[in-house]
Amino acid sequence: MAIALLVILAVCGFVILAVVLLSPEETTTVAGRPGIPEIEDLKQVLLYLQRKWSVSPANVGVMGSGYGGYVALRSLADTAGIFKCGVAVSPIVDWKLASSARAEKLLGLPQFNPLAYERSNVLGRANMLRDSHLLIFQGMKDKIVHPQHSITLNQVSVDIGLPLSNIQTVYYPDQDHQLSNKFSKRHMFKSARTFLENCVNGNLITSKPVTI
Repeated sequence: MAIALLVILAVCGFVILAVVLLSPEETTTVAGRPGIPEIEDLKQVLLYLQRKWSVSPANVGVMGSGYGGYVALRSLADTAGIFKCGVAVSPIVDWKLASSARAEKLLGLPQFNPLAYERSNVLGRANMLRDSHLLIFQGMKDKIVHPQHSITLNQVSVDIGLPLSNIQTVYYPDQDHQLSNKFSKRHMFKSARTFLENCVNGNLITSKPVTI
């Protein structure tokens, strides 16, 4: 996540806590279960904030990019409402769509370990995002995390009738993984700030579930 965005949020009154999490390639304890240790770490951080400064979980948002975006999505889906606001830039959603070298190092070959891929897939948890609000930013020319991740999550959300307020996605047609264009980056910063301000303050308009 860009340091500039964290600075902007801090200037706007947010308290920023940067949690340095080990990537799955940096620890053997994560093998076969990406996101799980990181979420436990985040929960412990939140408990500390509650004890130390009486921070309410309702006023806490999670942010991440790439694998950090995957952790942000899993945090919203797997914590039974502990985390309710999230921002993800180019998040990994389905490890079958990720770089084969990275996915196979973490989960093994799909044909030999299909259960690990299934358990690690955010798509199967999309229904658990009903009590959360998520904003995704995705560059359509991203060669590190293919746009198909975000597109597929959007389609699954439509298929299961998630309200529009649960998952909002901003696509940048001519941008890469870093959102290098200054105008796109500025747009992302402003959109993320507005979203988080409204989300943690309970000002987001919640849509009704879509029924077909």
